[in-house]
Amino acid sequence: AKRLGISVYCGLITVKSTRSIPAESEAYRKFCAVSMEQLKEVLVHHLRAGDVIARYSPSQYVLLIPGTDYEGGLLALQRICNHFYELSCDPHAKLICNIREME
Repeated sequence: AKRLGISVYCGLITVKSTRSIPAESEAYRKFCAVSMEQLKEVLVHHLRAGDVIARYSPSQYVLLIPGTDYEGGLLALQRICNHFYELSCDPHAKLICNIREME
């Protein structure tokens, strides 16, 4: 990307529960498994062909979004959140998104 002169943004999406569930509990693991599978479906179907996703942790995905600017990256994350909330079966699932330019 640097050689071609295009910017690449790295996004991090974290799934959280608005309920108080202990992180070590079976209920939390089940919540994460279901929510992360739903998020994966949204990511696969609503990102561009050149965007890259990877599971980062049991409750996080990392995204590489090339060829955009900061505002475009934010719009992509907002679009992902909107689609996730439309699809999500759990009203207590919340997404926390961060984005930074890769240097």
